[in-house]
Amino acid sequence: MTDELDVRLSNPLPEITDCGFSARVVKHITVEHLRHVRIEAGVTIAGVAAVLGVLPFTDLGRAITQAADTMGTSVSIAAAFAALVLSAVLAEAVRE
Repeated sequence: MTDELDVRLSNPLPEITDCGFSARVVKHITVEHLRHVRIEAGVTIAGVAAVLGVLPFTDLGRAITQAADTMGTSVSIAAAFAALVLSAVLAEAVRE
């Protein structure tokens, strides 16, 4: 019995024709993945834009401005740094 089973398991099974089903599934998965990536990017960009729009009117924005003035750098550099930090935080939140 074991020898017969070994022989059957060692022979490859005949191919099953799927009439392009596998290719359609792979294409659908790829399209859906790209759609999800675009949605994540859009949400991240919208979130960063919203935060940057509100940031100057918050205590955090004033603290960034004060830190930039204290360090002798411009406010635009502080805002750019804040944008980088916030975009990294939002991107990480979207991934989870």
